[in-house]
Amino acid sequence: MHIVEAHMNQTIDDLDGLTQFIQKVIQILKYACHQEIDEHSAYYYRFVTHLRYLAQRISSNQISVEKTDSSMLEIIKLQYPDAY
Repeated sequence: MHIVEAHMNQTIDDLDGLTQFIQKVIQILKYACHQEIDEHSAYYYRFVTHLRYLAQRISSNQISVEKTDSSMLEIIKLQYPDAY
């Protein structure tokens, strides 16, 4: 883990924010799916790696969290009306 953090050139404050971001996403996922997550599985570690890169892209303004794709939103509403 330290190697990944050093590789991403993050400060301690950045790491604290990253940790909080990952914990919140995991909490939301557990709540939404009504399931526990095996935090020792390879799938979990891979998911956390994806979250790290997502957070890095958001913090470096490579992607916008405010921007929405209305066509994708409409598809989600149609296919998953109960969830939406």
